[in-house]
Amino acid sequence: MGIFRCDFLVDSDVCLPENLEEISTELQSGHQILIRNGDFDEGNNVKNLVFIIIGEAEAFDVAHIIFRDILIKYLDVLTFVTQTSFKHQKVLRLIDWSPRERTRNIKIFETYSNNYPKEPRFVQDFLSTATEVDDIDMPQYLRLSMKYFRSGFLESSRSEQFMRFWLALEIIAENTKPTEQTEIPCVKCGSALTCTHCGHKSLRRPMATEAIKFLISNLFSDNPKEVADRQINARNSIMHGRSIKSIEKKCEISIDNLVNELAFIVHSSIMSIIPLSSEGAELHFGRREDVVVRQCVYCVSAQFNYDGEESHPPDKTIPTFSFSLKQVE
Repeated sequence: MGIFRCDFLVDSDVCLPENLEEISTELQSGHQILIRNGDFDEGNNVKNLVFIIIGEAEAFDVAHIIFRDILIKYLDVLTFVTQTSFKHQKVLRLIDWSPRERTRNIKIFETYSNNYPKEPRFVQDFLSTATEVDDIDMPQYLRLSMKYFRSGFLESSRSEQFMRFWLALEIIAENTKPTEQTEIPCVKCGSALTCTHCGHKSLRRPMATEAIKFLISNLFSDNPKEVADRQINARNSIMHGRSIKSIEKKCEISIDNLVNELAFIVHSSIMSIIPLSSEGAELHFGRREDVVVRQCVYCVSAQFNYDGEESHPPDKTIPTFSFSLKQVE
């Protein structure tokens, strides 16, 4: 075990007042959290916050991962308390923070999207197609499902991506399921539930889950039940707070593949319902096999010396590095 310090950049709607340099707290685990204003724009407005976590971790190389989990959980509570957004952006640096150490380890991090450098494939054909689709007189629920489909591309975690795509699918299912009542099946054998006294068969409107199974059956000729079962199991597991590892074990497929499969289901379901005209200009739709949002984290590992009298080096004495990413043909 060692004592380490890790700095994180956090986006928020709020910042510290001008007369307040820092606020701090200590968690039950013994970890300290210090919060400062981060970068400033040209108008001297605060752009973000820096959250500093100091405390024990098993080893230097994994401390930033452990501290990130602590930060995310604390941001959940902080948002609840303040009703304000706090979004983790990236890890900045990790420093050996043992008191009065002369030589200290340091890691400086830089984070890039997995889609950086960007793909030069946004051409006029896509814009023309988007305008054509936007002009269609489509049901409002389809536009709502497109909204949540888009939000699935904005989330940074697999589980959040999955739930956004699932919400888009559930909106489609709720609005396309049959309105007539059907027999309630026995969960064991599938036969209709019948009253033993009068012989009446209970009826109800189809549930969204059944409509989702129907949508999936129209998209997959091979094992549609298997696809539907694992998608529904993944949804239920996420809603019940299961870990990613337990979800992957139960569904026998990686969370990345679950997200990609669900994105395909949603996109294909919307495409099958949009009233596209067979006349007019040819339409061009993109197709990405992998829609999972990932981040590439680069770091520089180094050591520096501090000979001052204080227990820890002041921020101005801690070395910094700059990064640039260049694509090589």
